[in-house]
Amino acid sequence: MTWTVDEAVRELDPAMTTPEVRAMILCFRIPPIGHRRAGRGRPAPEYRQEEILRAHADLAPWLVATPSAEAPPPGRPSSSPARETFMAPGGPPGGGPVWTPRRGPT
Repeated sequence: MTWTVDEAVRELDPAMTTPEVRAMILCFRIPPIGHRRAGRGRPAPEYRQEEILRAHADLAPWLVATPSAEAPPPGRPSSSPARETFMAPGGPPGGGPVWTPRRGPT
């Protein structure tokens, strides 16, 4: 079975946005196995559903909300639902933010 990026966005749980699914496909180097034409415009690339689900399963721990009373381990996002600030293992002293997607480097 195959999925386009839009189908993956609709089906994945925990949810991911279209840019996040595209980034996941690039990071995990999931190759398209074909293209699907849906009316006019450029055909959408199709990917193996199993490969998308496997990559999503690897990312799922970072997509689930972390209880506020429990600090996330190094390398995990500090506020997963908003995916605002990411921590790097061995990052700045005190474990400060190293990258914020919407605001750039800190």
